[in-house]
Amino acid sequence: MWLLHRSQTKESLAIPVNGQSITQQNLPAQTRLAIRPTTEAVHAPIDGEVRELTTQGMLLTSINDHQYWLGLRDNQTDRVSRGQFDWQVRVGDSVSPLTLLGTLDSAALAHSIVICDELIPASTNHEIPNYAGLTTSFD
Repeated sequence: MWLLHRSQTKESLAIPVNGQSITQQNLPAQTRLAIRPTTEAVHAPIDGEVRELTTQGMLLTSINDHQYWLGLRDNQTDRVSRGQFDWQVRVGDSVSPLTLLGTLDSAALAHSIVICDELIPASTNHEIPNYAGLTTSFD
């Protein structure tokens, strides 16, 4: 019963970078955090596992099977940032908020915001086809 209750609670996120918080008014609904960074160090916002890495972001899966995208957006527009992450972790690594994931390059530090989006998984309710009445004929 404890496991069921635990997976239904909304996870709290740690702040991945030092900086100024951006208000949620101008951000998409799935964005849980948005920060204008003031330092280069990037830490994990959750306890979990690294699933995917790009220079623009990272896909993380929490211990409660929630997925998060930690990425960069341009300061002025809502487009992909000119900056990049320099990751110090690999796919499959376990991480926690104490884990240094990597650093931001100078362009990211000057022109980007760091965002953490909660990804909503596609429905996993797949119906299994019933093949019991299926017949085949060979001529």
